[in-house]
Order: sequence, then structure tokens, then C-alpha cells
Amino acid sequence: MRIFRLLHNYFRNHEKENISFLKSETRNILRHSLIREIRQRDPKIHVEGVTYGRLKYFIQGYVTGEQYLNESPVCDLKCSDYNHTKHHNHVGHYTPNSNLICHGIIYDCQTSNIETICEQPHSKTNDRRYAGLMDISEMTRRDCINKSDPKNRKNITSFSVVEAGILPWAMFNQESCELCACHCDYKNTLKSIRSFSLKEVNSNINENYVITGIRFRIVNQVVCLQIQQGKLINTIIDPKTVHWQPVDLPKLENNNNVVRLNYTKRSLNLDDVEVSRCSIVTGVKFQMIDDRLTLMVSGVEKFENGSINSSPIWYFAKSNVETREEININDLNVPTSSSKKNEILSQPNDYFIKFTTTSWITDEAQTVVPFIDLQEVATDPPSPVGGVGIYHKRQKSDGGFIAPKLLSIDYPSHL
Repeated sequence: MRIFRLLHNYFRNHEKENISFLKSETRNILRHSLIREIRQRDPKIHVEGVTYGRLKYFIQGYVTGEQYLNESPVCDLKCSDYNHTKHHNHVGHYTPNSNLICHGIIYDCQTSNIETICEQPHSKTNDRRYAGLMDISEMTRRDCINKSDPKNRKNITSFSVVEAGILPWAMFNQESCELCACHCDYKNTLKSIRSFSLKEVNSNINENYVITGIRFRIVNQVVCLQIQQGKLINTIIDPKTVHWQPVDLPKLENNNNVVRLNYTKRSLNLDDVEVSRCSIVTGVKFQMIDDRLTLMVSGVEKFENGSINSSPIWYFAKSNVETREEININDLNVPTSSSKKNEILSQPNDYFIKFTTTSWITDEAQTVVPFIDLQEVATDPPSPVGGVGIYHKRQKSDGGFIAPKLLSIDYPSHL
């Protein structure tokens, strides 16, 4: 009996220390056992407009003659000297078909040894300029014979290629002219998908609604964030109230709510953004910070009386711009070409990614990557969340996808 009496007296005298120790140990166990990230799995089948979307009529591989890059009708430079120019027609020389030239800014030109060009047959749904290319070493970049109508297959020594604006007329009598592989930044096409909404997307906090899910949507050619919301009743989400909030239709002409990307401004920060320790997420938006799309998240403090009575506070991942690393996806494949599981190759708040074109060898630089994962990410059962993130996933050989994720409430910190 004496030993039990001694133990009883010890625990009574050290009650506060014991409780503190138990809380600390419980926090450590939970932190190592709980997985806070909520992400969507890769779909079994990729379907454009359903499981993924992509930027279109934005930047694209473009083959042209040096003469068309120069303000004067001469070929006195190299392709690599043209990093910011436009298409130039010259008096006394053939003017190419207006539908086939680059109506925008031409960037990043390099000397090309392309010999055969397979033009893409005209289609309202196809945004490619070329179906295939072949260089003088006879290395097929794409099977022109099988994937393009033979009548669209043109050798660069034929007049038809001059007519298409690929080869300048002067190249027939000027050996110094080069054929250049560049990037065209479309400027004046109404079909372009390159804009992101900067509009705040908030749950209805006046009715005690908070965010329970998130997904990307492309509406009116603008990439938007859409939220799922549910009503908090006695600190628990009522599942009967959960629904996807309609997207507030963006307008391209409203420059305050939409940012239009271009060749020099096309980066996205890959961040996890958490609200403060005692808060839950009620809003999301994009904001341009240092010329990069940056995710911002708003939250309100938790409540005891069953109602939200505080104003939302906005948060973003505060990291040094100079220390962020770029995820290099240059010269990679289209991400839907593989059915293998994607890997997450980015760490939150340390990386950014640039929208760029695919490989010249495998896709003629015709497609913008990364693609955008349109699948919904939601809590199950519906519950409040403590943060939202954007990450990049891919195979090592392709440009991958950007996708949203949710961060569950950091329950260990509440102990």
C-alpha cells in the first residue's frame, strides 16, 4: 500500500508536468502519423475538358526564314540573334499567306536543319501549326506520312513552302540565309487560352459556409479556381449543405480581375498556403507577385458559439524570390502520352514553374505544358481545411500537370 500512496502523491504533485508531457508526446505521435495532404489520384484515362485542360494559342514552335525576321530584306545575322522580333514583309518579295505566319512576337530563334514540314490540316478544334517535321539527317521528328495528308507534306526547296511563309524567297539565291526554329507568342487571336482569374473566390461566411473542396476550371477561356463549400453547424459540416459554388464568369476585358500571360510573364509559384493555427479556410485567389502567379488563401478564426464573427485574413507563402528554383520542363513530351503514375517532383514553397512548349523532336514544340488537372479535390467526409496548395506532378519524360491540393487542419497544434 505504501508504494501506491507514494505514486498517488507523486502524480498529484506533478499533475501539470504530466499533462504537459502527455500533450507533447501526443502531438509528436500525431504529426508523424497524420497525412495532411489531400490530393486527387491520376485518372485511368485522360480526357481533355474533363480530367485536364491546357493553355492554347499562347506560345508555339514556329519555323521561318531569317529574312522574315529582319526589318531589312537581307540575311546578315544568325537565327540566334533574333530573340524578340516579329514577322516582316518586304516590298518586291513574296508575301506569305496571312493565316500561316506568326501574328505576334517571335522569340528565342535557333538555326534549324529541318528539311520537310508537314502542315496541320485546318481544323476548328486543332491548335497545331505543324503535323510533323523532318530534318536533313532523315531523323523523323514525327511520322509525316502516317499522321498528315501527303498533300500537306512539303520539302523546303519547293515553292509551296515559300508560299506558306516558311522559307523566304531570297533563300533560293542567298546561301547565307538561315532557316530558323523559333517560338511565336500569339497576340491577337480570340481563341487564346492563356489568362488566369485574379478574382477572390470566397465561401458564404455570413451563412457559416467554409471551403471543403477545390478544383481548376477553364471558363470563357480563363483558368479559374472553383470551391466546394459546406455549412458549419456546431463546428461540424452538415453534408446536406455541401455544393460546388458557381464560377463567377470572368471577362477578359476586365484587366483588374484577369492576368494575361505572355512569353516573358508565364511563371507560377508552387506553394502550400496555410492559415493561422486557430483558423479555417474560407477563400482562395491568385495574385501576381514579382511577375509570378501566386496562390493566396484566406481564413477566419474558429468559433465556439456556432457562428463566424471575424473578418477573413489573407495569407501567402512567404519565401525569398531569389532562392526559389525553377522546375525545368523544357523539351519534354505531352503528359497524356503515358498511362504511368505521375510523381510529385516539387517541394512546397521552394519552386516555381514556367509554362513552355513541348519538345521540338517529339512534338514540334506545338503544345504548352504543364497541363492543368481539372479533377476535383474534396474532403471526405466533408470537413473544414487548414490550407490549400498547388503542386506539379509528372513523368520524368513529360511536362506534367499542375494540380490543387487541400491541407487538413493541423490538429496536433491544437492540443
